[in-house]
Amino acid sequence: MAFIRTTMLATASVALLAAPAIAQDTITLEAWTVGPDDPSEPRADNLERAVEALNGTLEEEGADYRVEIETDFDTSDWDSYRRRVLLSFESGDAPDIVSSAHIDVAPWSDAGFIAPLDSYIDGNDRFDDIVPALWDAVTYRGSRWAIPQDTEARPFYYSKPLLAELGWSDEEIDGLPDRIESGDFTWDDVISVGREAVEAGVVEEGRGYWHRPVNGPDFWQFMLLHGATLQDPESGNLVYDPEVGEEVFAMFETMVEEGVLTPDINGMSWNDFHAQTSSGESVLFWSGGTWNWAEWATGQVADRGGNEYLQETIGFALQPQADADVGPLTLSQPHSYMISESSEHKDVAARVLAHAQDPEIERHHFLTTLRPPVLQSSRELAEFEDDWFISRIAYMADYSGFQPLHPSLGVYSENYYRVLTAVEQGEFDAAMAAEILAEELAGDLGDAIEIR
Repeated sequence: MAFIRTTMLATASVALLAAPAIAQDTITLEAWTVGPDDPSEPRADNLERAVEALNGTLEEEGADYRVEIETDFDTSDWDSYRRRVLLSFESGDAPDIVSSAHIDVAPWSDAGFIAPLDSYIDGNDRFDDIVPALWDAVTYRGSRWAIPQDTEARPFYYSKPLLAELGWSDEEIDGLPDRIESGDFTWDDVISVGREAVEAGVVEEGRGYWHRPVNGPDFWQFMLLHGATLQDPESGNLVYDPEVGEEVFAMFETMVEEGVLTPDINGMSWNDFHAQTSSGESVLFWSGGTWNWAEWATGQVADRGGNEYLQETIGFALQPQADADVGPLTLSQPHSYMISESSEHKDVAARVLAHAQDPEIERHHFLTTLRPPVLQSSRELAEFEDDWFISRIAYMADYSGFQPLHPSLGVYSENYYRVLTAVEQGEFDAAMAAEILAEELAGDLGDAIEIR
């Protein structure tokens, strides 16, 4: 059931700030935000805090207007939220600001629903504090269409007890993230150590490495790790390189052949996946999301000590290097604020978003969601340094890769995942899979994809 909160803000503060000697107008903005998880409510709250700050600035400037904002935080689900936003766009009655995943930039800008923001970003140094790598996630056809609001990372997790059982020292276990960051521990090592763990009986066959059990954004990071270009920056078309595809498929083909990865991983229930990985007792390496940490702490291992148990049992790092020219990385799917093309107050909305770029405002979000901050200066906050998990994953934002922004990305993703599944189940070898994917993408996407 959807829970939608509507908040009127700043009326009181506007009244207090109003200068009686100057006639003032009130500009009322509307903003729709989405969780759908409850901890993400600061996506709405922080816009209200930003308006308070902006009104203070307007007071100092002697401006003849103040700002009011009505915020809406949607907790239903992504499909419902997107349908609601699209209906508002199509009806011409969209809110001034909408928040959504960065992948919505492509279809919404192509349709003329959201406004390019370059002129507002370039003219306001408040945006300079955003982690530079995140701007790539909201850049499409040469323009920036959104402001990164939060980010996430997809770490490479590992079991400390199982590595210890293999003979790794505490120093070697604790030093694994640094080795991965430097490129000293690669996917070849993942396969080698995973095979060793199976042969030594430390884990059962097929439990040396696990990826997510259903399709999702994670699989793009394996293409990126092998040097894939997924989108042409000039044409905006999607790109597929069969040579890179073969390298990715070969990596997973090898993992299955050597007993490191189970061919039954696809279709496994999420409950089984999380129960087996978070315990640290039966799977050596796996890929997941930063948000999994809180889920495990309050769910699967809550009765073992929650966060304290995870700190003792589970390690995390960047996704290891597969290509020396690329290095290690992680995939992020930043949530972003966008401004509707139909807004009559785009400049004011942009100033609100600029004032939201304040570490004192951002901390309300990253402390409740355990997502890395998007502002570089937030890493200097005491709350950031005191948070054991956040302070250790924040550097991953600097290594972020992103999904391509394109309306047909879903078709590409479904074909890619289906062929990968066939490889892992022994239906295609890597070379055959790479060519089949090229044929399917060309047939399904036509001019929208370039096969290189």
